[in-house]
Amino acid sequence: MRKILVPMAILAGAAALLAALVATRPRPEPARPAERVWRVETVAAVPGHYRPLSTLYGQVEAPRRLRVRAPAGGRVAAVPVREGEPVAAGSLLVALDAADFEVRLTQAEGEVARLEAELRRLAVEHRADRDALAGEKELLELAEAAVTRARRLLRKGLGSDEALDGARRQRAQQALALRRRQAAIDAYPARRAALEAQLERARAQLRQARLELERSRPRAPFDGIVARVPVAPGDLVRANDLLLEIYAPDALQVRALVPDPVAGDVLGALRAGVPLRATAHAAAPLPLHLDRIAGDVSPRGIEALFVFADSAATPQSLPRAGTLLELELERPAVEAVMVPWSALYGSDRIYRVREGRLEGLTVTVAGTARDRSGERRLLVMADAIGRGDAILVTHLPNAVEGLRVEVVE
Repeated sequence: MRKILVPMAILAGAAALLAALVATRPRPEPARPAERVWRVETVAAVPGHYRPLSTLYGQVEAPRRLRVRAPAGGRVAAVPVREGEPVAAGSLLVALDAADFEVRLTQAEGEVARLEAELRRLAVEHRADRDALAGEKELLELAEAAVTRARRLLRKGLGSDEALDGARRQRAQQALALRRRQAAIDAYPARRAALEAQLERARAQLRQARLELERSRPRAPFDGIVARVPVAPGDLVRANDLLLEIYAPDALQVRALVPDPVAGDVLGALRAGVPLRATAHAAAPLPLHLDRIAGDVSPRGIEALFVFADSAATPQSLPRAGTLLELELERPAVEAVMVPWSALYGSDRIYRVREGRLEGLTVTVAGTARDRSGERRLLVMADAIGRGDAILVTHLPNAVEGLRVEVVE
């Protein structure tokens, strides 16, 4: 029995000693995870009045455009201008063969001369009819007397029926001649009016022939640019065929579609009389200003018409009609804060740094504007943004409210 108790006592003592050692061992401090600090850059918020920029796309139009058409059929004799080159006012644009128009002019002159002669002949006949009318009346009176005399002789038995019938026949013929002469005199005003109407028509045709001859050599009514020349020397053209097309470069305009989100600002500025400017990006920046709104409205927005504002620009420096341009429209000024694009999260959120942590702000994007270096930046509006607030510009993929950050220069 003693042999069993001794080993068990030894084991119990060893266990007690081990438990005492475990209970009295030194306990290490628990490891605390260090919070990560993100190094970021910020800009100071400077509220101010800025003019938001909107990008528009437009096409150059030439409302003052002349389309020269053939006044009548003929052959093209010469085309002294070429497509795309400038022409001065008064320059000959195209020449049709004058022979084609001189023939019609000669015919019209001959018709006028013939009708004038007809009028003169009619006047002579009318004077002769009036002079002969008195004689016709005297002859009728003599015929009446002859009938009376033949009737009296027949009653006395000194005449015959044949003599009376001849006197009556002579009276009837003379009466008929008198009526014809009177009818000619009465019809004179109508015949003269008809001839005068024909003469007026012939004179109008003569003026038309002269006008066609003059228009067969059209000249530029203004300084312009030749847009199209669809004919060449030797071509046969018909009346109203297009010969040439020019436009005035000093009357160019740009038609651009203004989308609905921007249309309200544009219409409001026009009603208030606030001028709106724009810049066209071509070979060189070209200033424009909003002139008016087009009469037709598109389902996508309104069409605005801009005119070039640089009065010193030459036709060579302006874009040609039909050119597509990208415009930057300056909308009415708003009070906002200018920030880089990287400051925006989503469509309406930015962060500012306060006491080493991020604080989210909901903002309204007013558009874009250019800073002093010419770069486009965002314009945001929020009442909570104060002057001098540190706005986060380093775009963090895990930016959340309360994230700890360290601002670096």
